[in-house]
Amino acid sequence: MANIKEIAQAANVSTATVSHVINNTRYVTEEVRLQVLEAMENLNYRPSAVARGLRTKRTNTLALIIPDITNPYFADFTRGFQDAADEKGFLVVLCNTDRLLDREMRFLDTMWQQRVEGIVLNPSKVTAKDLTNFVEAKIPVVMIGSQVEQNDFDHIMIDNIRGGFDAVQYLCSLGHNRIGLVCGLRTASSALQRYQGYLQALSNNNISFDEQLVAEGEITFDGGYQCIHQLLLLSNPPTAVFAISDIMALGAKTAIEDAGLQIPADISLIGFDDIPEVSRTKPTLSTIAQPKYQMGQVAADVLFDQINNNNMLPRRKIILEHTLVVRESTGVRS
Repeated sequence: MANIKEIAQAANVSTATVSHVINNTRYVTEEVRLQVLEAMENLNYRPSAVARGLRTKRTNTLALIIPDITNPYFADFTRGFQDAADEKGFLVVLCNTDRLLDREMRFLDTMWQQRVEGIVLNPSKVTAKDLTNFVEAKIPVVMIGSQVEQNDFDHIMIDNIRGGFDAVQYLCSLGHNRIGLVCGLRTASSALQRYQGYLQALSNNNISFDEQLVAEGEITFDGGYQCIHQLLLLSNPPTAVFAISDIMALGAKTAIEDAGLQIPADISLIGFDDIPEVSRTKPTLSTIAQPKYQMGQVAADVLFDQINNNNMLPRRKIILEHTLVVRESTGVRS
């Protein structure tokens, strides 16, 4: 491929002029600019984004670091984020961590070396200390879902406590007073907050808390399956279950059916997220819907605001609305 010197010779201009045309760093007459562009096209020249980034300190690259690319929740979020980034001419690098600390740290280090201009992160294990480089370099970081309790970052989320409360309150309104919880590890803020909502709804309905009705596992299909299996082994199993994610709810649904029980005749089930699969399964699953696509767009908009203001804007915690979606998997206690 041709270099800048060859482009300059073909266009009969200086190499500095070619550089100004490529990087838009100084006024060049329209006639000269077209000469340079024509020479670039004839010689099949493509400027190096890495080299240009080193000169301009701009890479037009964003990183999206998520814990589970197989979870449809993140597919909807990613589409919203990608669409907003495309409109601004930004490239998105997608990193899947599988909720492993070493992967989170490795991706963060790689994104630092690649000089990304902003990061959206759903943290599983990293802490604010692990993000010190980005804070000091004024590279904006937006948290989604789980939180890092630090004022250096913007947060985009729903009210997880209220969402958990609404799910369990609905089960209580159907007459259930023995309600199980299929939960991710409560060390993660989103799982903890939905658990807190569960507790609040029980208290609101004068239902005593029973730790035996809480089963923790990985936020996966298999995690949900194992959790509900644990609950069904109790001498007095729950008549209804709240799963803190739809992926876990789908695993729980399969375990309930494998045990020969019917939903909702024997046990009601409600999830969280409203991924597309829960409206297609039989029975369809009740859930708490998150505005996933909108969250992706808002996360991108917050990043752009910070990028354009050298990451000096006040940090924001933006809470979007969730919705209770009632379908076939929940029914009146028999």
